[in-house]
Amino acid sequence: MEQNPNPYGRLGMLDENGHRQFIIPAEVNGFYHSIKKKIHLILICIFLIMPWISINGKQLLLFNIPQRRFHFFGIQLFAHDAPLIFFLIMIFAIGLSLLTALFGRVWCGWACPQTVFIETLYRQLEKWTEGNYIERRKLRNQGLNFKKIKKVSLKWILYFSVSSLISHSFIAYFTGSNELLQMINGSPSDNLAYFAMVTAMTSLLLFNFGWFREQFCVIMCPYGKFQSVLMDRQTVTVMYDEKRGEPRKGSAFATQQGDCVSCNRCVQVCPTKIDIRNGNQLECVGCTACIDACDEIMQKVNKPSGLIRYKAATDKPINWLRSRIILYLSILITCTLGIIFLLAEAEPLRIEILRAPTNPYTIRKTEDLELVQNQFILRIENHFAKPVSIFVDSTDNIRLILPENPMVIKNDQKRDLPLFIEVPANLIMNEKKEVIITLHHGLKKYSK
Repeated sequence: MEQNPNPYGRLGMLDENGHRQFIIPAEVNGFYHSIKKKIHLILICIFLIMPWISINGKQLLLFNIPQRRFHFFGIQLFAHDAPLIFFLIMIFAIGLSLLTALFGRVWCGWACPQTVFIETLYRQLEKWTEGNYIERRKLRNQGLNFKKIKKVSLKWILYFSVSSLISHSFIAYFTGSNELLQMINGSPSDNLAYFAMVTAMTSLLLFNFGWFREQFCVIMCPYGKFQSVLMDRQTVTVMYDEKRGEPRKGSAFATQQGDCVSCNRCVQVCPTKIDIRNGNQLECVGCTACIDACDEIMQKVNKPSGLIRYKAATDKPINWLRSRIILYLSILITCTLGIIFLLAEAEPLRIEILRAPTNPYTIRKTEDLELVQNQFILRIENHFAKPVSIFVDSTDNIRLILPENPMVIKNDQKRDLPLFIEVPANLIMNEKKEVIITLHHGLKKYSK
């Protein structure tokens, strides 16, 4: 997509000496702002509430890495279900690519945690403690005095409280909400690792959302660097209608003026301080603030809205099923089917027979025959929501020796039991003998 050069030859957040200018964007109201605010509030509520919701006694989302136990909307997964992680990552990556190819950086502007938390929480705390954007800009340029210290201190105290809440909620996805409450009520010395993690994460969020902000999107976020590769001239994204807007008011030698009145309102409300009229730019996060700001000005000057809007770079009809869209959809459907297949094939009772780390076999003699005895480990994992009773038997002339049979395996329990298999020596003297071990769970049989 063609990009007009920046007339200043630098990022909008930098001054002429290359130093950062702290951006305090103007407030804006409008159609997109109203919808986006509701979506952001819903996303924040989902993030904060989800760790506290349980299905059948299991947390809705849990990624307990030390115990290799994962809960996903009522489905319990373990380490051996790792292939599902590949499909989940692929679904997210290809889904994001598909969304970008269709609607540009709509993820960044509408659902990215960086945008959601900064716009809906941290900027609102700024507004409550320091006033509107004009008052905040004046306060920033003021010298140090008691009023400034009081406002800035209160703001950072609120920042810290919100950052701590976000950190604890995030950690709950990895430790479990009940375990987290126990840690909070206990001493930090009892859970030093998690205490250090929450402290480090709170500090990182405080730094990022309180100060670093748009620099993360421009400097660190890898998505912003390659998002243009995913887009083409038929991608619908936030754009300025150059044909309608140019030449702008005040343009030299212009015989006919376009609809742009050169108010620079779109630049004032931009959280990365770009000029959308210069074309599609890496720093643009597609937040739609410029659309609402421009529509407000167009209404005041009695001109039609939509000078800045969601549009494609081409004037031709958009082909929604072009080749790259079909490719992304195909991969997305394949990965989704892969997850469905793996979940359908997953057995709630996992059974393994492992060779014990002892002698390969021993020979035991009785009065009338010789017995060859092999030792194994019977490993059973119960992924059912309740305890199960299992009875183990085998083919004729094969004796199984277990410490208990039948045995009870509690829910979410893994048990390793020693298993001895005795076979008469005359049965295996000249040929190999296939031993079939059957585990009975209710009416279902598992053979090994």
